[in-house]
Amino acid sequence: MSRSNKLTSRDRLVRAAIEVFGTRGYHSTRVSDLVSHAGVAHGTFYLYFDNKEAIFLYLIDDFFTRLRNQTLDRFPGSAVADTGDLKAQLFEMWRSILGHCRREPLLTVLVLRESYAVSPDARTRVEERFAQIVGSIETYLKELTELGLIRRSMTNASAWGVLGLIERAIHYAVVVNPDVEVDTLAHEFLQIELNGLLGDPAESGTA
Repeated sequence: MSRSNKLTSRDRLVRAAIEVFGTRGYHSTRVSDLVSHAGVAHGTFYLYFDNKEAIFLYLIDDFFTRLRNQTLDRFPGSAVADTGDLKAQLFEMWRSILGHCRREPLLTVLVLRESYAVSPDARTRVEERFAQIVGSIETYLKELTELGLIRRSMTNASAWGVLGLIERAIHYAVVVNPDVEVDTLAHEFLQIELNGLLGDPAESGTA
């Protein structure tokens, strides 16, 4: 089997895992269900994953990696110094986060809602990835603080608070009200975030 065919088979297995786990549930799914849905031989599965849990852990890692690469890591706080428009950057961050999760609703729900019931390892993996995102948010907040764009705060506590808002916003956008325009939601959650971060405009130097 060629390298390109192996990559194609892996991609098909990953897509099958998202769709089958997302519709049947993790515990009701067997490896045979995944390979049947992917249209690959049973043995092909084990070229890439040791077992059913391994492919679920891969989905967790893939979700968070793409979320960070396509959203949080694209918007360094230092870039605001060039544009001078913090609100515009934050809006684009919200727009990217919610848009990314809207494009992958099954995967989003699997990772953020189902992982804790899958296994202790899955729960730990999600918590580790959340902690990494908090680290990115904390770095971003420190950069904005040094630029005088937001008030000084306990950045670690603030980062966890922002993460909580992001998680609930994703849930709302994907599960509760998936028909509302992403831009509308991005604007709404931006206002919630700004009210907590900017504080007194005179104090932050943005008046």
